[in-house]
Amino acid sequence: MFLYKPNIMKKEIIIIVLLISLIFLGIISFFVYLLVSPFFVYHTISGQVIDCETNDPIVRAEIGLYQQTLLTWDKVHLFQNKSDDYGKFSIKYNFDSVAQIRVKKDGYIKANQYEPPKDGIIIRMLKGDKPLEVTYNCQLSSECNKQISEIRNGKKVTISWNNCTSPR
Repeated sequence: MFLYKPNIMKKEIIIIVLLISLIFLGIISFFVYLLVSPFFVYHTISGQVIDCETNDPIVRAEIGLYQQTLLTWDKVHLFQNKSDDYGKFSIKYNFDSVAQIRVKKDGYIKANQYEPPKDGIIIRMLKGDKPLEVTYNCQLSSECNKQISEIRNGKKVTISWNNCTSPR
């Protein structure tokens, strides 16, 4: 014969419910950690701003680091600094991905480069006054995309390339 013991059943059910709750809370906590942790991990990107022609350091250049992340794809994060008396800079930011670096200085054309978090980045700036232009590794943006057309085997072939990628 089966004897019903309600007190033992209630204890077992309570233990099972508590275990399921703990597992559920653990899973939720893990996903919250994945979403929030990038905001509290800081990385540094550092280097030097120099003149394209003379290799002299550019003092007090304005450096802006721009980023979009998967979590905040609709927002651009901006971190700023200025180069010191030796053209050197360091920027702390809290996302671990490639960042767009834009540099401005009076008498120079704005420079633009994409870099991962690391030390020893060299940003080269070209002298001039062209407010609508940007330089990529000492080349004007208007000169970056090249195209040539050739006749090969009786057909016209167009070859395109971008020769202004950041040095790695």
